[in-house]
Amino acid sequence: MRECLAYEIFEQMGIPAPRASFVDLWLNDLHLGVYSMVEQVDQTFLARHFPRVNGNLYKPRIPAAFLDWTEADLNETPAVQGNGDTETSLNINLGGGNLGDIMQALEPKDADTSPPPKQRPDPFAPPPDLFPPLPLDYLGLMQLRTNENKPDHTAILHFLDILNNEPDETFPGEIEKVLDVDEALRFLAVSTLTVHLDSYIGLGHNYYLYELDGKFTIIPWDLNMAFGNYDCMGIDREGLINFYIDEPTGCPLEERPLVKRLLTYPPYLNAYHGYLEELLAGPFEVNKMMSRIDEVADLIRPFVETDRFKFFSTADFERGLIEDVIVIRPRGQMPSPGVFPNPIGLKTFVRERSESVRQQLDGERPSAGSGRGNGGSLWMLDFEKGETRFLPPRR
Repeated sequence: MRECLAYEIFEQMGIPAPRASFVDLWLNDLHLGVYSMVEQVDQTFLARHFPRVNGNLYKPRIPAAFLDWTEADLNETPAVQGNGDTETSLNINLGGGNLGDIMQALEPKDADTSPPPKQRPDPFAPPPDLFPPLPLDYLGLMQLRTNENKPDHTAILHFLDILNNEPDETFPGEIEKVLDVDEALRFLAVSTLTVHLDSYIGLGHNYYLYELDGKFTIIPWDLNMAFGNYDCMGIDREGLINFYIDEPTGCPLEERPLVKRLLTYPPYLNAYHGYLEELLAGPFEVNKMMSRIDEVADLIRPFVETDRFKFFSTADFERGLIEDVIVIRPRGQMPSPGVFPNPIGLKTFVRERSESVRQQLDGERPSAGSGRGNGGSLWMLDFEKGETRFLPPRR
């Protein structure tokens, strides 16, 4: 429900966003229940939002998705070194598939083809594909989704150079040549107001970049954790509600250069504040949101009630519209109980978050800290040691 509402808000702010709806899913005679259905970001999507579909579409992965690197960092990757490494040479696209995967599939199989025994997954462990293997292939991690067989990364490298290296005095004139800055500010405003931490401002991913004639546009993606619903940054309930609007990151500001460079330039910051005002008076206006939440809840309620596979009770569905839902996490699992917040009631979040942002805009509440963002914590890869570790909260 939160996902569909979030896509609606992005769309109402003039941001190219996938369409989303609800489906009551059946597989033959098996009723699987109610799901949200989200439009794929592909050439059909691009044709609805852009004059041409022959540009470069990227779906960045961590850590390349942080956008805090430049062409100089490619010298440390095997793809640029050209050292003849077999694993690297097989990591190329061939007819829509990875050459190494294709060759592995063609290899003779052993007699015993039985799958390994299944292990119960740890629901609190980071996704297995979240952190890429070392050494880092930044261009590969940018995941080019169009023009794969004739890749030309000149535009993205130029964009990253300006984002990270351009002097402050010339930054505005140069960044506007390679980025739809106005659209990016609207993207940040919606992400910040909804405290969508499973995104660039939080964990650092879940967005697309589309380049046309050397200029990039940001496309939102995977919004199910919007409305302060993400539990991988270690920010408590108060921190989510009062998430800084002028330091809208779950980590030090310098680790998200797109946020830092845009919002530290006063004219861009003022325009961004204007979009927050527009949201509070328009798509995110409290009475309007209350009505829309009720409308959507009424639409899907009968299907929720008959969904035998839902992850919560019907009573929790009703309770979650207003009240915080208490989640009991077993001890001994990462992280310890109390580190992650419980989901905030949807209507409650809208009311309290709107009030906090209003106060921050009016100067009645702090809108920024000391440059360390909102002091979150998360599972992060120690790139020097090549291991995953839990970073404690900075507050």
